[in-house]
Amino acid sequence: MSNEEENHDSPEIISGGKRPHIPRFTVGDSVYYLRSDGSRDGPFLVETAPVGGKCTLCYSDGRRFQNGAKISVDELEEI
Repeated sequence: MSNEEENHDSPEIISGGKRPHIPRFTVGDSVYYLRSDGSRDGPFLVETAPVGGKCTLCYSDGRRFQNGAKISVDELEEI
């Protein structure tokens, strides 16, 4: 077996020791913002990709929701 063939069997190493994952939301997704009282606000669009479990939202016309505040993805519901 050549070295090239052997490399295909070895596991891929992820930099930083983190496991790969599929983000729950991506830029452009339509979401509702879940308020603490259980009501929903929106719909909004995900403006920035989630980093550290938070992202920013915008209205369909491009205006930022809450002046670009970072919103926890746990407070969002996909439409």
